[in-house]
This record gives sequence, C-alpha cells and structure tokens, in this order.
Amino acid sequence: MLKCLRKVEIKYFGGSGSELDLVRFLLGNGSVMKEMDITYSTTQAKADKATLTFLNDMVLAFTKVSPDVAISFSWNRFCRDYAQIYIAC
Repeated sequence: MLKCLRKVEIKYFGGSGSELDLVRFLLGNGSVMKEMDITYSTTQAKADKATLTFLNDMVLAFTKVSPDVAISFSWNRFCRDYAQIYIAC
C-alpha cells in the first residue's frame, strides 16, 4: 500500500504520541506521497500558539522519503474524541 500512497488526510488530530508515530511512519515510508493534510481537533486548536507551533515543527522535521510531499495544517470547529484517517492511492 505505501508504494502507491499519494494522499493522506488526518482529521481531528490531537498530537498524541501514537498519532505522531503514525505520521512519522507514513512520511518515512510513503515514497510517492504528494500530500498530507492534518486537521487539528477543536481541543488542540484551542491550545496555545506555542503548542501548535511545536507540533507543526515536529511533524515538519520528520524524515520524508518523498521529495514532493506537501504538508498542510488546519483545524476543524467540530470536536471528535478520535482521529479519522483517509488514505488514497
């Protein structure tokens, strides 16, 4: 699956250790990935700016095997207790 992985959408991202591990894994193994969209949960989006900047910088510092991957960050006004992940090949 990772050899055809082009786009990943993560919605209601909270920045937990397991979520960050998944992002690290996908970026480190998705050799043809073009796009990763991360949407923070309302709870995380209400965090102070320093926390969001720290999480963004952490994700951007992960090793990326695809030279063309674009990572975007946003937030959603609807809160969920869990992340939703959409993967497109």
